[in-house]
Amino acid sequence: MKRRILVTIMIFILVVLIFADRYMKLEYNFGFFKYFTQSTSLTTEEKQWLSDHGPLIYGADNSTPPMRYVDPQTGQYKGVTIDYLQALSIELETDIVFKPMIWADALDALAKGQTDLCDMFPSEKRSELYLFSDPINFQRTVIV
Repeated sequence: MKRRILVTIMIFILVVLIFADRYMKLEYNFGFFKYFTQSTSLTTEEKQWLSDHGPLIYGADNSTPPMRYVDPQTGQYKGVTIDYLQALSIELETDIVFKPMIWADALDALAKGQTDLCDMFPSEKRSELYLFSDPINFQRTVIV
């Protein structure tokens, strides 16, 4: 009897984990397995590079709210992506300097090494010039 209850509980937990994993993959493109196996700490070499490099420079489009935009009232660069990068700055223990630009200029500055970071949708053509990390956010769009 105890064995039957134990097996039932284990099957229930397994089913819940499978559904939770599916949900995470659909919503975040990131399942439990990847979450627990992917390294989240920086190597000594990466920490040294950040220390030697100085502040990272983020250059991206200045007019795509709510992701990133220059507030016309305050002149401040704001948006969801800016909030993510400020949190990343704290996590990496390094400063990130924000440079709002016109989109074409931002891509050009990144290609020339004048900036270090930019957020964009990956493509084969872009991957010839830029290195892509795992995404920090996902956007769903609808064309009507």
